[in-house]
Amino acid sequence: MAVDRTLANNLTIKQSLVNERIGDVDLQQAKNNLLPSLNASTQEGITLAEAR
Repeated sequence: MAVDRTLANNLTIKQSLVNERIGDVDLQQAKNNLLPSLNASTQEGITLAEAR
């Protein structure tokens, strides 16, 4: 149908869908920012000395 084709190609509708997705991502990021973060690191070193 012509109406379906017009709606599918309507840039305003496409932009609205993109903006909705961006809003969803922003909301998830805001929720994640409330969670504590955990950082850890390990380091191991070997020193070889020549006996004289």
